[in-house]
Amino acid sequence: INTEIRVAFTEGLKESLEKNPDEVVPYKIMQPAQDAIEEIVLERLRLFNNQKSMKEAIQKIFKGDVEDSEEVLAKYSRDASPLLIRPKVVVFPKDSADVTSLVKWVSANKDKYKDLAITARCAGTDMSGAAIGESIIMDFSRYMNKLIKFEGDVITVEPGMFYRDFE
Repeated sequence: INTEIRVAFTEGLKESLEKNPDEVVPYKIMQPAQDAIEEIVLERLRLFNNQKSMKEAIQKIFKGDVEDSEEVLAKYSRDASPLLIRPKVVVFPKDSADVTSLVKWVSANKDKYKDLAITARCAGTDMSGAAIGESIIMDFSRYMNKLIKFEGDVITVEPGMFYRDFE
């Protein structure tokens, strides 16, 4: 948000000076920047409230954990790549029914929430940014991390099982 405020301030200042180059009055110069900053803050508040309502809506259809604390969102904003993309919420499905419920919920709510999508994640070791996203991160490693069956040369595992545990 600091970058957005700096940009808004600079644009507002530039706009004021272009309109009135001979009339450098501090409050007149600042007004467009203040208006832009106010709009950014209001948009952030709308997004925050939308994020909270998203979390609450998901919790109604989801047995697993739904988290949006600063600590969790910061952790899931990164993977092994140099990219930084902040999600709105991180979910930890307990079973395949949770996955199905969330996919159906996302499909039904695309109009209500901007850029709604699910990004699957486990260890976050991808180096191309594939384990991070701006919407919902679904981390399978907390609950869905078990070996299901081992028959001959066919092994079935849940998506959150780490390769080191599989070995």
